[in-house]
Amino acid sequence: MSWCAYLDESEPDRRYGPGTYVLAAALIEREDEEEARAAVAALRLRGQRKLHWHDEDRSRRKLLTEAIAAARRSGRRGR
Repeated sequence: MSWCAYLDESEPDRRYGPGTYVLAAALIEREDEEEARAAVAALRLRGQRKLHWHDEDRSRRKLLTEAIAAARRSGRRGR
């Protein structure tokens, strides 16, 4: 089984201490990579080059979170 990882980090946040970053990763099996990329691309708005949490309003963030959570549940082999 081969995996790929998509990573993102936050800006420093003084609430967590100086120099603290939050790092997030999504691990995807290589055989599922194209399907996952297409699913995320389908969430972009017309003319939107990429999804970026900072650019989204509260209702859109909720929609994106729900869509990504649902995609995991409906993925191959019920993962």
